[in-house]
Amino acid sequence: MPTANVKVLFIGKTWDVPYDVKACKQLNNLFSIIAIFQPQVIVTSEFIPASLNVAPFEIRKKWIHVDPLVSKEDLIAAIENCYSSNLWGHVLQDRHPLVSVYTSVYNTGDFLRDTYQSLREQTYNNWEWVVVDDESTDETWERLQAIAREDIRVRPVRIKHSGSIGTVKDIATRLAYGPYLVELDHDDRLTDFALEEIKNAFEADPEVGMVYSNFAEFYADGSPHRYEDAFWKDRYRETVYHNRTYLECRAPNVYDAFGPAFTDQFAWYLTVGPNHVRAYRASELRRLGGYSHNLPVADDWDLFARFYLYSKIRHLDKLLYLYRLLDRSGNTTFVRNKSIQDHLELARAHYSAAFIEANEKRLRREHAEEVLE
Repeated sequence: MPTANVKVLFIGKTWDVPYDVKACKQLNNLFSIIAIFQPQVIVTSEFIPASLNVAPFEIRKKWIHVDPLVSKEDLIAAIENCYSSNLWGHVLQDRHPLVSVYTSVYNTGDFLRDTYQSLREQTYNNWEWVVVDDESTDETWERLQAIAREDIRVRPVRIKHSGSIGTVKDIATRLAYGPYLVELDHDDRLTDFALEEIKNAFEADPEVGMVYSNFAEFYADGSPHRYEDAFWKDRYRETVYHNRTYLECRAPNVYDAFGPAFTDQFAWYLTVGPNHVRAYRASELRRLGGYSHNLPVADDWDLFARFYLYSKIRHLDKLLYLYRLLDRSGNTTFVRNKSIQDHLELARAHYSAAFIEANEKRLRREHAEEVLE
């Protein structure tokens, strides 16, 4: 018995079958058709489009190739088998985990297309992009819808305006389907191997709950930004990426310390926790409570503090994130710096006892290691 309301896309030859059917005759807009129609099963018969062979697994797992002379009954059976095999997780899904990239947006301007392009260029292509629009008043939503009509991996969602970045990120991560979550700001870029490196890091150690990397900050005119204080000034190196030289900042190891006090831990010292890229194992993020919807800012440090205290974090000493500063004074982080510092002070007060306990454990462990030596 055919399952009702299943969407089937035929590429090339079509059959009269009891499903919601669409035929694709022209391959030049195949992925746009897939994005708009969103089929649950894709059927080829007379030929195999080369683009399907290299398509993301989320598309390929819905694809079956049948003999052009297949009987109608056997075709229906093949469609039913393909559809049902994806309802509770494809047997090969673990080999091709979905990486969920999430972005919160509000009146983003013209950078969404550039950010999306950095995802299209990823060496690991089985990703989704969950973009939550906090009821923008410019053309952000229309831009997102246009991109989603091109690529089924793009999932825009519009919510009633909250004005709370913690709320928007909390919604975005709850909507994500993948086991690995990667934060990407609306005007930034990932280097093209970022998702593959992140996936590999999580797969290499099942206990790792959070991954972060090095980053490069730059202005709209291409000139680099760097922090000149004593802590940061020696952490930079020039890195060539796509024939352009970036000033890569080597992020510190959050488990290191520069003194005996709990306030001397890098995990405590960093204003927003590690800078981008920041990625999380979805199961760990949910176990630890996810983003706080109460925080208008400092949400990143609050989440990072819980991962530092109650999970495991790994640093990747590679340039995975390109952070765009819109100008030399108007970037949101700088404009809201006073509010960030105020809320960071409140967050530190909230977590201070746990950090003191973690630091005491570190000191005892270091003492024990010295005794053994």
